[in-house]
Amino acid sequence: AEYDRQVLIYRAARANDLELAELFSDPHKWLCTWRMSQRIYQHTYKDQLYGQNYLRYKLDLDVPADMGVHRAGADVQVCGKLLERLMVDALEQGMLDITQPLAPQMLSLTHDPILVSVWPMGKYRDQPLEKIPTDYFLWALDNLSVLNEKNPGHSRDLIASVTVELEKRL
Repeated sequence: AEYDRQVLIYRAARANDLELAELFSDPHKWLCTWRMSQRIYQHTYKDQLYGQNYLRYKLDLDVPADMGVHRAGADVQVCGKLLERLMVDALEQGMLDITQPLAPQMLSLTHDPILVSVWPMGKYRDQPLEKIPTDYFLWALDNLSVLNEKNPGHSRDLIASVTVELEKRL
C-alpha cells in the first residue's frame, strides 16, 4: 500500500488538491494486503511469497484467467478479491471477530508488528531468536541499520521481535 499511497499523494499534490493529498497521507488509515498476507499466512507458506500476483494463483482467486497483470484495473480487481479472501481466512483463524467493528481489526492486521521467530541475516541467519546470545542482540541494536528506527530501511517487525525476545530474558 505504501507505493500506491505515495503515488496518490504525488498526483493529488500535482493537481493542487492539498485536501486530497492530506487525506492520503496518513499511512495508518491504509490497509495493505501484502502485510495482511504476511500475518495471516506466515505459518502456511514456507516460501514466504505474499505478493498479489503470486497469491492470485496460489489461492485460486476468482478473477478471469485472461486478466492482465500490473495494470491498474486488473490490480484493483485482484486486490479486491485478495482482500475478500484474507478476511475469510483471518476469520477462520480467529484473527477477526465479526461481533466487533472489522475496520480497526483489519488495520491492526496491517500495522501491528509481525513477530519473527528466526533471525534473517548474518552470523545467526536462520537461527531461532531464543538461541541467539543477548550480547549479539545488544550489538545488533547499536550497529545494524535494519534495527535503527531512524533509518528509512528499518524493520519494525524485526525491532519488535528483538525487543520481545530481550524482554523475555529480563
